[in-house]
Amino acid sequence: MADERVKYSQNDNLISTTTEDSHITYCNEDFCQVAGYEESELLNKPHNAIRHDDMPKAAFEQLWSYIQSGKSWMGIVKNSCKGSGHYWVSAFVTPIIGKDGKIHEYQSVRTQPDDEQISRASSLYKGLKKGRFQLTDYNG
Repeated sequence: MADERVKYSQNDNLISTTTEDSHITYCNEDFCQVAGYEESELLNKPHNAIRHDDMPKAAFEQLWSYIQSGKSWMGIVKNSCKGSGHYWVSAFVTPIIGKDGKIHEYQSVRTQPDDEQISRASSLYKGLKKGRFQLTDYNG
């Protein structure tokens, strides 16, 4: 099957939480439905199980740098669906800090990006994967 884009409603919020080492502890129905998984298939699995091969490592290195330092991260991400297909998200990832001041988990809320955002992200990621530039060179 082709790697076709799965579109979803602008009203959908794909939500998940993970442990500090990125194992899924919660995923809502919208997330499961768009990704094509049952909740039981995702719980306790590494979140990168849905990572699409088109995504450059540099994007996730930046994400992890931000959230591990206690800052939130926002960006456009291409994910894989179970079996075949992919979907794009506008992701907002934030650390959840406990009363002890330490990060206990991460929460990601994702929505449907518009076509222009997807086009820009796709071009950026292709350039990153080909080594034409680094993420720090991109001014959006």
